[in-house]
Order: sequence, then C-alpha cells, then structure tokens
Amino acid sequence: MDGENVAIGEGKTETEIVVVEQQKDPEPDFEPCYMLISSADDFTTGKYVIVAEVSGTSYAMPISTSQKIDGKEITVSQDIISTGDATDLVWEITKTNDNYTIKGTSLLGWSSSTNFSSSGTTTWKVKSVSNSIFTIANTKDDSRAILFQDDTKKFGPYSTTNNSGYTAVKLYKYTEDGNVSGGTADQGQGDNNPGTDTPGQGGDDAPGVEEPEQGGDITQGQPKTVIFDFENETYGLTRDSGNGSNDAFLPKGHQLTKEEVVLTFNGDDEAWRLWTDGLREYYKKNPTFTVSAGGKAVTAVSWTVVSGATFKLEGTDSEITQWEGSETSVTFVGTASANKAVKTITITYLD
Repeated sequence: MDGENVAIGEGKTETEIVVVEQQKDPEPDFEPCYMLISSADDFTTGKYVIVAEVSGTSYAMPISTSQKIDGKEITVSQDIISTGDATDLVWEITKTNDNYTIKGTSLLGWSSSTNFSSSGTTTWKVKSVSNSIFTIANTKDDSRAILFQDDTKKFGPYSTTNNSGYTAVKLYKYTEDGNVSGGTADQGQGDNNPGTDTPGQGGDDAPGVEEPEQGGDITQGQPKTVIFDFENETYGLTRDSGNGSNDAFLPKGHQLTKEEVVLTFNGDDEAWRLWTDGLREYYKKNPTFTVSAGGKAVTAVSWTVVSGATFKLEGTDSEITQWEGSETSVTFVGTASANKAVKTITITYLD
C-alpha cells in the first residue's frame, strides 16, 4: 500500500495502518474454597468439610458435640464447596505422625458403641482411601470409623464391618489458591480433577503459581535446640525447699521463654510447682504443658524425669517419652499417678 491513502474515518486519512492488539482481560482471582482431596498424601493439617455422598446427594457433618451428628445437605460443584456454604461445617484437623485429631468445639472421639465422645480416644487414622473416599478409623479400634448411616442420615463411629447402608466420607480441604498439598489443583475448572494441573503449564497462558508450604509439614530453617533445666535453674521462680511453700506453685497459664521457645503451663490451680528435684506435676490437678516457638516449626520435644513422671500427647492415650513431628504448637498432658518432677525439657525447632 505504498503511498496509498487509506480511509480511517470520515474526513481522515493515513498512509499506514496501525494495528492495536486487543488486551486480554486479566484472569480473575481464585476464590478461597474447600476442594476435594484424593489421597492420603493430601490429607495434612488444615481446615476441612467432611462429606458423605449418597445417591447423588451430598451431606456434610456439621460442628457438633452430639453422640451422633445429623448430616446437612450441601451443594458440591466441580468437587468444590464454597466458603459461604461451609458455615458451621468446618473441622480443624491436625496431623501428628500418622494420626489425626479432629476438632470442632471440642475434639471428636470414640469410647464405645456407635456414639462420638470427646472423653474417649480422640485420635484417628486413615484405614483406606479409594476414589477419594476415606475410611477414617479410631486408633483405639480400627473397626470403628466415621461413617454416614444412609437411612437415618447421621454420622457416627459405626462398625466398618457393615456391608451396606453406611457410607465412608470425602474430605474437602480449605485452599486460598487451589493447592491441596499433594499437588496444585486446577482451580475448579476444566477436567474437575484437583491436584493434577499446575497453572502456567500445559499450554495455557496463565502465569505459573509458586506452591505454598504444605499443610502443617513445615520444613524451612535450620534445627536449633533449647533445654530448660528445672533441676538446676529457677527461671525467676521460687524453688520450694521442701517446706511446702505455696509461693513455688506456677500460676495457671504461666509462660517461660528461652530464645524463641515458649513453654506454657496449664491445668487446674496448683498443677505445677518448682520443687527440690525439678518441676513437679501434681497428678490430681490435670497438668499440661504446651511448646511453641513464635510460629516456627517445633520438630522434637523430649524430657528427663524423676521415675514416675509420665506424659502423653494431647488427644492420645499412649504414654510417650519423646515426640517428633512438625507443628507450630504441641501440648502434652501429665499422666503420673503420683506427684513427680520433670528435670529437663529439650525442644528442637527450625530457626
């Protein structure tokens, strides 16, 4: 078109054509939601909606302290539950090693029969996973699992030997970016297969998304160890010399800090006292201590004790002498049958 005038508009000419590339609309932000997980690897610490699907209808397990929990119909679209539909349905699930605690207003547990009980065993494990359906069994007896009774439409710790009329559950995990730990989900679009597609790859034009840290499995930082020596140090407390001084009792909620680590002591009144041989737990006072490190990952806790001082991880039944994992906060419960002292507590965290 050399030298040729091309009409651009009424009364206007140009000797060249200017092509303006049409800008694409920006991709919409991902809406936080609850997304179906498909494997035990995806089942990490987080917030979940627990759902049973029966004859095409989805029933969620609401937060409740009832012995059996009435299912609530809920809309599931493309393996996603919206946050607006999840009100009063969200359970806080914490993974420790291969076990889980499930908390609403209190810990979900089982003691006997087909009733939930917060005073029973409150740890659960994955017995099996198939086609995104989880059989979550109680650690006290893995023949008891969280199941949905199809006729009554109630969730309960029913027997896994029931061959019909009971449905195992699906788990929908809270995500703010489509990531459900085991992989990057496709943000509820396309093939409805969460956990397989990574945005920015496979031919689409969306920019890649950096994967966030997974669940509660915190691994950044270098290990650092702190020791509290109650046999030789007072940490500003009054040590009872054996005369029964009440000044040596720790107030409920008392905290001791060393570097990043915080120990928080709780229980009934007068549950802990600094004694001649260490920090004594008073077994009738429900003593507990919680370890945290300012939001950093606590990876190991161990202790030395006067013979007879024993502890268990909160929400479990078995006594332990040490713990390993990756949590920002972990609580231990005194189980001694007499008043016995802790000599040292050793904590490893990632700095």
